[in-house]
Amino acid sequence: DLLDSLELMFGPRASLANRTSESITSAEEKTGDYTRLTRGYINDSHIVVGLRSKLPLLSPMNRTGWRKSPRLLVYRNIEKRDEIESDPTTDGGLKEFLSSCGKTPELLEADATADYVSHEIGSTLFNFMMRSDEEPDLTVTLASAGVDSLVSIELRNWFRQKVGVPFTLVEIVGAASIADLGRMIAKKLAEKYK
Repeated sequence: DLLDSLELMFGPRASLANRTSESITSAEEKTGDYTRLTRGYINDSHIVVGLRSKLPLLSPMNRTGWRKSPRLLVYRNIEKRDEIESDPTTDGGLKEFLSSCGKTPELLEADATADYVSHEIGSTLFNFMMRSDEEPDLTVTLASAGVDSLVSIELRNWFRQKVGVPFTLVEIVGAASIADLGRMIAKKLAEKYK
């Protein structure tokens, strides 16, 4: 990184930047001290190397003075993307589970399968309702969990896209609980992989 930055600093743009800063300096001499003080020093060949924080820039514990600088928005977006990709609540575990079910369909007959799928549904459902910090109660009815028609549409789309099982809204709303919905999905997956 250091060698790359030195190459940029002393490369062909450096001579152009020096000429630009010289013309700015001569123009500033003509306009006076006030303009010189408000304009600041400008040189395009200057590069900052070594800004690093071991804490994420979005962390409230991060006390660096440059963390809120608009020039670092790119790095905040990179951190968010990395956080989303490494987040355990994403459906990476579900993908692995579904691929293993495709290889060994006998897994779908176990009670643990319905429990796992029910927990994934509950986590996704609470994430849709922006209550992802709560642990879902799988025995609660969908209506008492706060599932309305819009959430059930999102859940149906999630079943179709992530699980690969088609569901109707009537089936979703008609489920007795989240655990019952998990058993229904396990049953449909067993039919799909047989």
